[in-house]
Amino acid sequence: MALTDSEIQAVVAELSDEALTTPYPGRWEYHPGDERVTIGVDPGLTTIVVDRADGTVRIVDADGESLVNSSPTALVACAREYTTALENSILSAADADWDAVGEALLERLRTIDPAAVEDENSMWSFAAEEVGYGM
Repeated sequence: MALTDSEIQAVVAELSDEALTTPYPGRWEYHPGDERVTIGVDPGLTTIVVDRADGTVRIVDADGESLVNSSPTALVACAREYTTALENSILSAADADWDAVGEALLERLRTIDPAAVEDENSMWSFAAEEVGYGM
C-alpha cells in the first residue's frame, strides 16, 4: 500500500485548511522523504510522519514514536469528527454535557480507526478526554 506524494500532499492540504481543527499544536506541512514523509512539525518538539510502506501516521519526539492513525485518510476523518464535536459543543456550550461529548467523540474515533484510540495516551484519546473536560 505505498502512498504517492500527491495522496500525502492532499491530506496535508486538507489538514492545513482552516475548516479543520486538530489537537496537534504544530503546523501541517509537507516535507518529502524516501521512507517517511513529514506532514506535521512542532519545531523542536515533535513531528508527524507518514510511513510510505504501510501508510501509518506516527508522532515522533525525543522519547520515540507512537501511532496517531492507521492511515492518512483516517487522520483526516478523525480531524473532521474532532472539529464537528468542538463546533457543536461550542454552539451549545451552556447546555453541553462535556463528559458525554468527550465519550461520544471517543466512540466515533474508535469507529473510524480503533488503533488510533487503543492507547489512552494517544493523541486522539487524549483529545477526546480533554473535550470531555470542556477544554
